[in-house]
This record gives sequence, structure tokens and C-alpha cells, in this order.
Amino acid sequence: MTLRWRWALTLGVAATAISLLVLIASTLLTARELRAQVDADLQQRLDLAIEGDLPRPAPPFELRGRRRAPVNLDALYRVIGPDGQVIVEATESALPITDAVSELASTATTDRILETVMIEGDRFRTIAGGVLDRRAAVNLGAVQIAVSIDRIDDSIGSLARRSTAIAVLLIVAAGGAGWVLAGRAVEPLEELSAQAERIAATEDLTATVATTRPDEIGRLASSFATMIGSLRSSREQQQRLVADAGHEFRTPLTALRTNLETLQRRRGELTDAQTRELVDAAVAESIELSNLATELVELASDTAASGEDLTRVDLGTVAESVVHRFASRTTAPITVTGETGEVLVRISQLERAIANLLSNAITWNEPGEPIELHLAGATLLVRDRGPGIPEADLPLIFERFHRSDSARTRPGSGLGLSIVRHIIEGHGGEVSARNRTDGGAEVGFTLPGAGRAD
Repeated sequence: MTLRWRWALTLGVAATAISLLVLIASTLLTARELRAQVDADLQQRLDLAIEGDLPRPAPPFELRGRRRAPVNLDALYRVIGPDGQVIVEATESALPITDAVSELASTATTDRILETVMIEGDRFRTIAGGVLDRRAAVNLGAVQIAVSIDRIDDSIGSLARRSTAIAVLLIVAAGGAGWVLAGRAVEPLEELSAQAERIAATEDLTATVATTRPDEIGRLASSFATMIGSLRSSREQQQRLVADAGHEFRTPLTALRTNLETLQRRRGELTDAQTRELVDAAVAESIELSNLATELVELASDTAASGEDLTRVDLGTVAESVVHRFASRTTAPITVTGETGEVLVRISQLERAIANLLSNAITWNEPGEPIELHLAGATLLVRDRGPGIPEADLPLIFERFHRSDSARTRPGSGLGLSIVRHIIEGHGGEVSARNRTDGGAEVGFTLPGAGRAD
């Protein structure tokens, strides 16, 4: 069942329930009010009959084809003696004398009894009241009066029928209104669904989504547009990565192929020294290719989807661990200074970022000069004593495959700092780089302070 049908049926069911409640309540309240009025009228009639010293009946009138003599032209009337015998009968009707009425007539009381009885297929409301002689306090019997309530029942039935008809109209109107409103509400959802299907079929991420609505559907459209933008950006990044990777792979592959072809073509002509030189060059190119492939895999991995949980750790503790591993890789002393703070990170990725910063510093540091890893809360900075970063290259050093002119003779793929930015920005942090006033460069990052792990 479509969302439009569900909404229309929901409104129809709600309208049905409300209409039924209103119908039942109005009918019951109206019936109660009308019957209360009948009872009040019977009480008044009985008072008048008793105060008028039990008047004789008026001339007969027609009721459902039968000639009957009522009190006040529209009621059945009789007086019952203490012995249960009828003293005055206003009509020859089948008005019953129940046991309760007989007992009332034989008892010296002024109590009254209200009943509903059937007389020859008609519904009557009756009242019976005991009568006492006011002077002698003698029981005179009881007076019984009855009025037909068929007209009241007909009125209630007519009201119920009219209310039912109105309720049906309201239900139909509510269902129709629900269908129209649901159609208007679902229309933007249908457009989003159609657009999603077109994107899935064509893989065209350049489509735009209207997000002008201020309601929940507008927010959904805005989220959808944001998702499309993220996918488009991700695809563009992937395309640039593939293009850049192809360019970077081409140079070592060409060199490796050239060396191997030279070995193959001039196998018997080369000296041992020339052969070793070509083999060493091929091994170096293969190592560079292997490192490049490893770093590409790291860069292409999605930080948030790595499968590692976020953990609250002390930044200094992780930094000390990485520095300890690097102690055997360089003759330059690495010192850790400053005060650390807690961060919420994926530990292996944070270690990778710190290791890349240290590798970059070792590559550029002057031999024997110290390397300083400085901590300030959630900020980590690696300071070297190298030549510094050319001003023109400062905004670009975290870009993929970027290598300054002075770096082309040094080992590396140009991906190390790009991986650092990828990891740190994936954690919501920022990277930074600047030249130190006393020489060398300062490259590092700042992470958000430790918060609640999701």
C-alpha cells in the first residue's frame, strides 16, 4: 500500500471514529433530554390532577386510529382505589396496572413511580402517584397518567438518521481531503524517489535538488542534496586520486622497465658493476612502487569506515610510543615537550599520522640536529632543523603528490602529509604548517578535545 493510500485511510478512519463518537453522544444526550422533559411534564400533570381533586376526563381524541379519552387531550388517565379497583377510567385502553402501582394505591403514601410500558405496540411513559386526603390523612388510592413517547422515539430515530448521513458525508469528505493532502505531501517525496532512481540508473551526480521547503520534507531534500554533493565530491576525489596515482606510478615504472630492458638487451655486454647498478636501480624503483602502493591504499581508505572504534586516549602517551619506535631509525635525537591532553581517536590512525610527521621531519632535518615533538593539549607539532618550506609551497604541502622542486631528489611519494590531513580531518581536526623563525619547519595538527564516544 502506498504512503498516499495509508494517509488517506488514516484520515478516513479518524473521521469515522470521531463521527461515530459525536453521533452516539448527540443521540444519547438528545434522547436523555427529551425523556427528562417528558418525565417533568408527567410530574406536572400529576400535580395538576391531584390538586384539581381528580378531574373527570375530557372528550376523546384519535390516537393511532383508536378513540381514547385523555387528560389534557393527549394523555391516558385513571384513578385507582385503595383496593386496586379502577375508580375513574379516562379511556378503555390496555394501560397496565403493575404490581408496583397496585401496591402504591393500597399504601398510604404520596410516592411516585415512573415506568415505560408497551400498550398495543406503542411505547408509553407512565407515572403513578399515591393520593391522601389532606384533612383526614386517609389513603384515597393512586392516580396513573400515561403519554405516548412514540413521537420522541421517532424524533430520536430521525436525528440518528440525519446524523448518520452527515457522518457519512464527513467521512467521505475527510477521505477525499486526505487523498488530496497526502498527494500534495507525497509529491516532493515522489520527486526525490524519481531523482534517486535516475541517479542510480545514470550515475549522474550533477543533478540538483530543490530545498526551498521549510518543513521536514525540505530538510529531507536538503539532506539528500548534501548526500549527492558528498558523493559527487568523493567521486571527484577518486578521479583525481586515480589520475595523480597514474602519473606518479608512470615514472618509477618507466625507470624500472628501462633498467630491466637494458639488462635483457645487453646481458652479455655489461660489466658486473654496470649490472649491479642497474639491478640496484630496479630494486630501488620497485621499493618506491611498493611504498607508493601502500600509501595509496592508506589514503584511499575511508577514516570513518575503517572499522576501528573511537577511543579516549592521552595524546602524549601515543606520541611517546611512536617516538620510541623511531629512535632506532635516525641518529637525530627526538624529544617530547609540552603538556598533553586527552583526545577521542582511532589509535592506529593517530599513530600513522604522527609517524608520517616524524618521517617528514627526519627526511628534511639536518644530520645530527634534534627533532622536537611539542604537545599543547590536543595539539601536536613536529619541529625540525632543516631548510624550511618554500613560501610558495606552504599552502600545498598537504596536497596529494605535491613535491617541491627541492624535494624531487629526495625519497618519498608525496603522499605522507596528505595522509596526515586525511586522518586528522576525518577526526574533525585541522593540520598546520609554518616556517620557524630560528630555522626549520613546524608541521602538525590540532584535534578536538576528548568528548563522548559515539
